[in-house]
Amino acid sequence: MEGMNFLTAGYTKDIQKWIEEETVKWWENLKKYNEEINNELKEKWLNKLHINAEKFVQSCQKSGWIPNKNINIKQLNVIARLSDENPEFLETHIDEIFLTIFDEAALHDLLDEWSEKQWLKSRLPILKEVIESHLKGMYFTSVPAMLAQIEGIVYEGYGVHVETNFKKYEKKIKALLQETGRCIDDVFNLCTGEIICSMFLAGFYYFGQPIKFPFVSRHAVLHGSYTEYGTAADSLKCILLFDYLQAQFKYASIKDNNYYHNMDCPILKNTNGIRIIYPTLQLANDDGKTPCPTCVGGVAKN
Repeated sequence: MEGMNFLTAGYTKDIQKWIEEETVKWWENLKKYNEEINNELKEKWLNKLHINAEKFVQSCQKSGWIPNKNINIKQLNVIARLSDENPEFLETHIDEIFLTIFDEAALHDLLDEWSEKQWLKSRLPILKEVIESHLKGMYFTSVPAMLAQIEGIVYEGYGVHVETNFKKYEKKIKALLQETGRCIDDVFNLCTGEIICSMFLAGFYYFGQPIKFPFVSRHAVLHGSYTEYGTAADSLKCILLFDYLQAQFKYASIKDNNYYHNMDCPILKNTNGIRIIYPTLQLANDDGKTPCPTCVGGVAKN
């Protein structure tokens, strides 16, 4: 080790060797210590993020907002802090916060993401008009149009080609929000599932006054019972629910087939059968499925 000559000059070879070995050990211990410190700091940061994500989700549940991947960590942490320090302010202004985050640019970014997915292609003219209507303040148009598309992507995503009923529809939505093993995703899924089951899919009495949920009732709006949904918040909530659910359709497999495919795979599109949806690659692999060599680029099993 040439750079250490100044330390070992004048010593015997044994002592020189010992100094060199001890110096190497010192550097290795220092590196290990730094790694331990970094891992400890990372773990503390992740724990703090998880705590804040839960606080963020609790605020979403109370106000009927769907968590969204486009909300960055700084925004999430601000909402979490407000839930502790000034809950009344947050309750009063949370609609304004979401509407500020998802401005015209952010909504066009969502639309661009949807446009890249071939399996959503037939819906794009409708989705574009929903976004345009929302931005123009035409919420009585955007809300029912998006509610219908939410139902449509669930049926289409699962490849349903036979008569079905609403109980099966509800079951399929719940299956989309299964545990993934990723903490933040699971916290968000739980929140979204509770909003869907307790509000979005809530029943109603047609001639009675429907309950004003923080999230609009799909039944009450589309069956013409509830007529007070024409707000910017209700419109954006529907847009974010659509975005959340469509994003869950990452991979799919036919029940009795060994392969899993991405949603745009032509093989999947042209194959009939009961589909299993996997929101993550890990879930597909854990289920013993093999990546489709055509769309996912895997190696087929014999």
